[in-house]
Amino acid sequence: MSLITGAKNDEFFAAMECGAKTAADELGVDLSVQSPAEYDASQQIPILNAEIAKGPDAIVIAPTDDTALIPPLRQAKGDGAVVVTADTVVNDPEVAVSEVRSDYKAATKLATERLSELIGGKGKVLLIAADPGITTQDDGKAGYEAGVQAEPGLESLGTEYDSFDVTKTSAIVSATLASDPDLAGIITLNGPSSPGVVNSLERAGKQDDVTYLTFDALPVQVEQLKRGQITELIVQKPYDMGRIGVENAVASLDGESVEKDVRTDVVTATPDTVDDPKVSKYLYKSC
Repeated sequence: MSLITGAKNDEFFAAMECGAKTAADELGVDLSVQSPAEYDASQQIPILNAEIAKGPDAIVIAPTDDTALIPPLRQAKGDGAVVVTADTVVNDPEVAVSEVRSDYKAATKLATERLSELIGGKGKVLLIAADPGITTQDDGKAGYEAGVQAEPGLESLGTEYDSFDVTKTSAIVSATLASDPDLAGIITLNGPSSPGVVNSLERAGKQDDVTYLTFDALPVQVEQLKRGQITELIVQKPYDMGRIGVENAVASLDGESVEKDVRTDVVTATPDTVDDPKVSKYLYKSC
């Protein structure tokens, strides 16, 4: 079986790998783990093609693009491999027997409503995502827009895209503060954005004026949370995604029916709760 994550040196995918390896060990599965250097479909597709050429029984993959990955995944399925997606999906519901992921739309809507509560129900807010064409980002944007619609006191400054580039994140926040110095809140959909947001807010002297919520629980984010630079973390469960992905692939290979749409939940971490074992066990780390 092959596991193809979204990127190397990313604690989210390291946690996913840990969950997949745990399930593989328990089920006696020979698991090969491959990752592109960066979260980039042009890097992931050659890895996927190479794995398909080996003839695996199953492939668990975090697709880095909802369209570009369709042809090779169709080929994998056509060659007889069971396909399971984890974290993200592709725009072909027939490719994967199971899709294991967070409900990004619902979680981001709740985060937007929580942001409204924290800033007193009114103010300018901004969403920062990675790139369109990634299901988590598209779903997150939809959830944010639904949350803004549900909170009439919020004035959305829209969605900006940073392509997982912290330099772009910093530039987005700096430009927004220049045009809208009364910015009240920011939500980011990805952990790698956090250093850019925190640094820009501190350079502008706005760290106490802008409430900042973000997805993920990378080690750098956890430290920023403890220092009060992040207000709250929306912690996903990539370990569970990897574990369930392998379990469902094996079950499908054994002829069992598996749940098609599997949604793992999220937990909220605050400076006061982050060390609580009920929360800390979900912080992202390698195994």
